[in-house]
Amino acid sequence: MKKQQDRFLSTKEVCEMVGLSRSTVHRREKSGDFPGRRNLGNGKGWRGRVAYLESEIIDWMHSRETVSTPFFKKPDLVKYEDYVECDYPE
Repeated sequence: MKKQQDRFLSTKEVCEMVGLSRSTVHRREKSGDFPGRRNLGNGKGWRGRVAYLESEIIDWMHSRETVSTPFFKKPDLVKYEDYVECDYPE
């Protein structure tokens, strides 16, 4: 089976993919909790082109813990028989 070739993702694509804002992505990257960017340019100047490796982003997404939400309780269903019938005047 042929392995799919890895591709570069822009910051915008990464933000859409993981559901985080640009500033949150950069903050987590700086703290070491997110994959690092790759420099695609020659490194001169502060506006160099950067991108993320898709495989690293996918691996990061898979490494996140599943969160359970115990504070959301399903409502109790009310059965029709539980209602009291009312007599309405005619």
